[in-house]
Amino acid sequence: MDKRKIKVLVVDNEESLRKSLAEVLKLEGYDIVTAGDGYSAIDMVKNDYFDIALIDIKMPGINGVEAFEKIKKISPSTIVVMMTAYTVEDLVAQATNEGAYACIYKPFDVEEIVKLIQKSLENPLILVVDDQPGVREALSAGLTELGCRVMKAESGEEAIRALEKKPTDVLLLDVEMPKMDGVQTLEHIREVIHGEDMPITIMTSGFEATDKVKQAFKLGAAEFLPKPLDVEVLKEKIDGLLKKKLQKLSGLEQPKVLVVDDEIAFLNMVSDTLQHAGFDVETATNGEEAIDYIVRNHARVILLDIRLPGIDGFEVYRRVKEIKPEVGIIMMSAYTQEEAIIKTLGQGKYVYLHKPFDMKKLLDLVRNMIPLSEKH
Repeated sequence: MDKRKIKVLVVDNEESLRKSLAEVLKLEGYDIVTAGDGYSAIDMVKNDYFDIALIDIKMPGINGVEAFEKIKKISPSTIVVMMTAYTVEDLVAQATNEGAYACIYKPFDVEEIVKLIQKSLENPLILVVDDQPGVREALSAGLTELGCRVMKAESGEEAIRALEKKPTDVLLLDVEMPKMDGVQTLEHIREVIHGEDMPITIMTSGFEATDKVKQAFKLGAAEFLPKPLDVEVLKEKIDGLLKKKLQKLSGLEQPKVLVVDDEIAFLNMVSDTLQHAGFDVETATNGEEAIDYIVRNHARVILLDIRLPGIDGFEVYRRVKEIKPEVGIIMMSAYTQEEAIIKTLGQGKYVYLHKPFDMKKLLDLVRNMIPLSEKH
């Protein structure tokens, strides 16, 4: 996480300590705002987003624990660390029970504060956007229990305002909402947030994958999950997506290839070849599985058999290109003498491999479909 984007609020009535701590944290690269009392701190949190607040417990007027309780109601995702030079175990226990991240005792080593800030911000910041209060609160509580920092919004408009103030790591976005639906919300968000600041977007809905979900994928959504959501499964999905984003940013991401074929021996042979060549490989044995995978996940290239049970390869091709037109598809078949296959291949501009084929030719084709920016 870029320290320049991390905003820290230092709250202490001792001016010398407040200023010295602020100066040190500024030198570490953090964006620092200070307050001399609890009331001022509360007003600041109402008007701005802070990733973390360092709050002295013993202050005149409203004490630090009371200020903390009000701040957490305004901004539940702000991490709060209490500070004290006194033996106030009852107040420390109260703050801890209310969800304070930690309590540190003065005088403290500033390096200890820096390490504490870094550790506290390791957990992802997630914006949950859903117009149903029950769903919104349940997801928020479940993700918080699993260690995430959670912001909430009940509408697309509120989500846009929240992200303009503080971009999050993940956006959990309901598809069907009144006034501004999830796709319209995502369109507006992409207008104001760019590049690495754009959160990983997971679309959710109580309905089947619709045209709206397809539009969301075209706008950059990474995943679609049907409701009701299992919070632990959701957390695993979030962790996986964040890991992939980190790998991509660091240049370590393995391009994903989906192999679709109902012949298991052939499927395993091709999958092993691609994995040994450094690709991240997923498999499907029929057209329905392949389409379902593409709706919910991302593959850079699909190796697609033409003759599949149920939906054939040509229909899978057509549907995939509707959902994610950027995906590269290689058609393959051992049945090129069949009139229907010859006719259909002649009507389209397909990349085609005839079985059995040379594995080196397959690898060359797959590599040619992956942009240079994604190759190691």
